[in-house]
Amino acid sequence: ILDVKEAFAGFANDIIIILASIFVLSGALMKGGVMDHLGEMIYRFAGGSRNRVLLSVLPVTAFVSSFMNNTTTTAVLMPAVLGVCKRSKVSPSKVLIPLAYASMLGGTCTLIGTSTNVAASGYLRSAGFAPISMFEFLPAGAVVVILGLAYIVFLGHRLLPQTRDTGY
Repeated sequence: ILDVKEAFAGFANDIIIILASIFVLSGALMKGGVMDHLGEMIYRFAGGSRNRVLLSVLPVTAFVSSFMNNTTTTAVLMPAVLGVCKRSKVSPSKVLIPLAYASMLGGTCTLIGTSTNVAASGYLRSAGFAPISMFEFLPAGAVVVILGLAYIVFLGHRLLPQTRDTGY
């Protein structure tokens, strides 16, 4: 049904190249130990305080997610955050869901923060419109990040269950 050229045409798409590059960058950060070092820095700042863990993890997650795919950011940061929770004796259930939300919120700030933004920009270009620039979402995204993180830190985490496992 498709010839070889048509079958592989999608791999030359800007979206695919950008997403593949983000995954390579994420792998390099993990292999290079950057995320382990980040976890150690968060623990030194936060100690055993749940609020300090949230105040240190969430802004970092939102920032990293602005420049990496939000799903990848969550997956890359999760082991470091679990280590911080265990060392700080903070329930992981109080930090992992906020981690995921901070990642999604941070992804709204830039073009490459979420693959949906990249896809929308590609579609606009193919439809004859100007593509979305890298930081076009930043003004609205920054407001959303600040309000969302404030809600999570001051109210949202209280709605999450406490893990019954005493190992954390």
